Amino acid sequence: TWFCEICLFSKKTAFFQFPFVFFCKICYNKIGELCKPCKNLPTSFIQVDSNEYNLNIISERMRHFMRIRCKPWAKPELEACPFYISDPKACKGMWQAQFPKQQPLRLELGCGKGGFISQEALANPDYNYIAVDIKNEMLVLAKRKLEAAYAAQQMPLDNVRVMIDNIMYLRECFAKEDRIDRIYINFCNPWPRGKHKKRRLTHPRQLVQYRMLLDGDIWFKTDDDELFEESLEYFPEAGFRITTMTRDLHSEPELRYFETEHEQMFDEMGKKIKFLIAEPDPAVSEESLQELLQYSEKYSERKRDNGLFHEE
Repeated sequence: TWFCEICLFSKKTAFFQFPFVFFCKICYNKIGELCKPCKNLPTSFIQVDSNEYNLNIISERMRHFMRIRCKPWAKPELEACPFYISDPKACKGMWQAQFPKQQPLRLELGCGKGGFISQEALANPDYNYIAVDIKNEMLVLAKRKLEAAYAAQQMPLDNVRVMIDNIMYLRECFAKEDRIDRIYINFCNPWPRGKHKKRRLTHPRQLVQYRMLLDGDIWFKTDDDELFEESLEYFPEAGFRITTMTRDLHSEPELRYFETEHEQMFDEMGKKIKFLIAEPDPAVSEESLQELLQYSEKYSERKRDNGLFHEE
């Protein structure tokens, strides 16, 4: 299998005698020919053993090139959006007041381009949803996708709010009064390097923050093997018990639910999607987690002081 080092697109132009897997830099779908923006890129290919190549490496490269470019118009468009929360810290303890109806509250952490939330929220109007991302450029795409989905069904977009926030500091935007029915974490950054693993959304220092707000459960999906296996240890450490788990979600149709862009992409690559549901373990008291929570708060403050995490 040949992958282009520039855009991760395999194409039988220079090496037509070899088998290929086609991934477009722009849409990341398997397609038969280069899209226009890719045609002028240098053709620099690398060869990978098709029987042994590491799909985790390929997906990491794809994540690198999927980093979205700066869009100067994104922030003004969001600020003009009626369901955008410009100051989430001001809503702390009062999130239900941000919606026309008081309904169980669900949270998606790292909503990306909105492929999941635009399906989930539309199909469940009896729940209120908050979609969080750290990038204006991503959230504005989610905003557009939500508007298009609700307009197509001629439904009022009144059960979703979107906001920019660094999830590291989620506790600054939510109080214990803001009870969460469910948290979705879909294909978050796996942070594979050892010194970066504490930034994972499923790291115990993050999970313990979610637990203080959670009345229901966490639904977690990933394509990354290492992240999933280590998360199986993270959840119990943070006072959760895993109630459902599979290492091949698409082989169990009864567990499948709304798919994200990443899920479709990785499924086409042949990567198995891992999934689990975890809920707070009633046998673990909040007092026993206070030390971990205090460590989490100190870690976040130290990183903020060092300028590692920047507010958008």
